[in-house]
Amino acid sequence: MSAIRTRKNLGQNLLIDSSVRDMIVSAASLTPSDIVIEIGPGTGALTFPLAKRALFLLAVEVDRRFCDYLRQRLGDAGNVEVRNADFLRLNLPDEIEKLTERFAEARAVKIVSNLPFYITTPIITKLIENRSLFELCVVTVQKEVAERFAADPGSKRYGAVTLFLNYYARVKMLFSISKGAFRPKPEVDCAVISIVPRRKPGVKVRDETLFFRVIRAVFGQRRKMLKNSLRSLGLSESEIDEALRESCVGESLRPERISMEDFARLADAVLAVSEKGAEKPGGK
Repeated sequence: MSAIRTRKNLGQNLLIDSSVRDMIVSAASLTPSDIVIEIGPGTGALTFPLAKRALFLLAVEVDRRFCDYLRQRLGDAGNVEVRNADFLRLNLPDEIEKLTERFAEARAVKIVSNLPFYITTPIITKLIENRSLFELCVVTVQKEVAERFAADPGSKRYGAVTLFLNYYARVKMLFSISKGAFRPKPEVDCAVISIVPRRKPGVKVRDETLFFRVIRAVFGQRRKMLKNSLRSLGLSESEIDEALRESCVGESLRPERISMEDFARLADAVLAVSEKGAEKPGGK
């Protein structure tokens, strides 16, 4: 174990439980034809077992001290590159294109990481924006965040971010991790999730931007009933009534009770009534 002191401002909580390590590596289902990108390897709890199973591993670490430590321990390992860089500033499409050109035999690109808690959302957002570039993402996040990402309709954790992620990918909470598995101990328990990008969005909508506007409007006022939340979209009372009627979504429903399919029908209905209003003389 390294004597390098962790930095709280970088969200450094190092995995020290070998059984948890093995479970995370197993969840990645690696083959000798896989390229792996590890975000924030720290002292290498995951790095070494990942490198043994993968075709090539790119470990991206923002802390130069850990980079130096890993390079020293890795020695002349030919299938690992330790990159001193901020993952959020990394040109991911360019990096993956270079790797797949370099390793023509590669079958898939996978992301594996114990994510720094303080930048979990920006990293997940970046991955979703580049979802076509990788096959699987296995990451450790705060347990509460994992529950929110993978929530089902009706759950108190279900929200706009749940719908955003699951529109583009299949998200599953794999297992929980006690805070005692890390050094220093984080203040909360953690969980490992898998993210598998969808080839097609989870639902079909006419206007994707409007779909997410409707979701944000509804969850932005989640204590209100659906009919009241939709007023923030600039719809008239009659347009709201018509959209709800056409979508078959009950006006008294709370946001957490509305499925992705319901939101898709509602967004399409909102678009339809807006278009109808625009066609009227003196309309929108």
